[in-house]
Amino acid sequence: MRTKLFHISFIITATIALILLGLYIFFSLRIQSVFGVAEMASHERLALETKAKQLTTIKSLILSTTEKREELDKHFVTSDDIVPFIQYIESLDTLSGGVLEIDAVDIATLSEKPVLSVSLNMSGTYSQVYRLLRMLEEMPYEISLSSLTLNVTEFNSVVGTLIPEIPEWKASIDFTVISFSQV
Repeated sequence: MRTKLFHISFIITATIALILLGLYIFFSLRIQSVFGVAEMASHERLALETKAKQLTTIKSLILSTTEKREELDKHFVTSDDIVPFIQYIESLDTLSGGVLEIDAVDIATLSEKPVLSVSLNMSGTYSQVYRLLRMLEEMPYEISLSSLTLNVTEFNSVVGTLIPEIPEWKASIDFTVISFSQV
């Protein structure tokens, strides 16, 4: 009887031990699964925090460079700003003192990049023509001079005076505005 009781108690103890072992394995795997999900959530949270910090940094950078970007935009002619650019070029004749006439303005392509092509004529004294060339050179835009032709009228004296006539210079200028962006 003792052996039977021993066997029954052994079977009950072994069954309880197996049940406890099964519960231990089940809960261990469940806890590992929960830890895995929590770790993934933690990584996602850290990634989102990093992205939020980067976004904040980018926003502050955009705000801090607003004035510089606006200043930089002044050095580009856009397809919306062609008329004000032409008016600016036309105002150079008043500043130089000569007579300026814009012959053609066209949007062309240079190395697969859009550029603004300008052709103009000017007449006046040598200093007026030279002053216009200097103003074109000092414009806040990147330009490339395609052609420049200078001609001078003959130097004749006015009949009956010793004062010679001031020669008139004519300039034909073709240039492209490289700092052009098509909107």
